Amino acid sequence: MHVYNKQGKEPFCRGGYRRLLFDCVNECLETRRTAYFRAGYAAWSKGAAALIRGVEAQVCSEITSWKSMGDWTEDELVDKDMSSGLGTWVDFLVEEFEAGVEVENHVLGSLLDEVVADMVVGRHGRSVNL
Repeated sequence: MHVYNKQGKEPFCRGGYRRLLFDCVNECLETRRTAYFRAGYAAWSKGAAALIRGVEAQVCSEITSWKSMGDWTEDELVDKDMSSGLGTWVDFLVEEFEAGVEVENHVLGSLLDEVVADMVVGRHGRSVNL
């Protein structure tokens, strides 16, 4: 395996391989963490248990599997890049959760506005638009 530095002329020294390995481990853990912790409680509870047991073996096997990606087509690479442990990119779990939070905030805001309006009407006996 030939890995070159930024200029593309000299192979990595030992420190370069160490940095590459660190970046690979970081990418693997970040992908797993983001998928589980940004998609709400159900995904978090499933992911918390998965990240505790045998994480070092899982990271090692995943990084080892990346070696074969050099022969993949663009479609296979995009599918792999857009997939996570929770499903493929078409599942949109994170976006679904964020949209739910946004709707929840709007509903709660409307309900609070109605409660305040009812309290003002009850006090003064007349209607007030907020």
